[in-house]
Amino acid sequence: MARDLFDILDVPETAQPAWIKRAYELRKQAVAADAMLSPQQRALELGAIEEAWRTLSNDTLREAYIARLHPTPRPLVPASAVNLLLSPGVLAFAFLCLLSGLVYAYQASQDRAKLRLEEERIAVEAQRAAKELENRAELERERIARAAENERLRIEQRQRAQFERERRNLESSQRQAQYVARAEEQQRMYMERQQQIMSEQAERQYNMEREAERRRALADLERQKRYFAEQQRR
Repeated sequence: MARDLFDILDVPETAQPAWIKRAYELRKQAVAADAMLSPQQRALELGAIEEAWRTLSNDTLREAYIARLHPTPRPLVPASAVNLLLSPGVLAFAFLCLLSGLVYAYQASQDRAKLRLEEERIAVEAQRAAKELENRAELERERIARAAENERLRIEQRQRAQFERERRNLESSQRQAQYVARAEEQQRMYMERQQQIMSEQAERQYNMEREAERRRALADLERQKRYFAEQQRR
């Protein structure tokens, strides 16, 4: 037996197009999210939902479908019964029943409209809450990104400061090394000069001593010559 299209979308026969569309979307979402259905069952259910939507969203197809659901029976009552039914009392009662049915249908439609408005309000509030949550999450991500960027900048600044201190220390060490090297070079040159001066002084002293010794030797030789000359004269 074929399933009732109104039962498939869970809407009454008097449902408005907007209600039918909303029910169609909710049913599709529910079937797609139902983990208890197998792929074949899900495909069959979605196919039935699509068929119900195609039929009930089109006014002509919907009226034809309702007519098939509720075919008009052939009149099987006699004329006397018809006359009875057309009497003023019966017509008045029928009118009251019809009026009561219309009032009930109107109230039911109002209730459904209120329910639909409430569902739409809840959906709007849920979307607003989701949007607000997304905005908060975005702000939090931006705050974390800014904090990370600030931390990266602070680390780079500390590294640059450390590098600058090391560079200055290295330059100072190099200058000290150059100063020490120049001082050592000057000390070496001074020592060499002193050694040269001392060598020159020693050489002059040696030459002077040799000259004095030579002069003493010449003087002694001269004295000996004079002594021998005096001895010979005697």
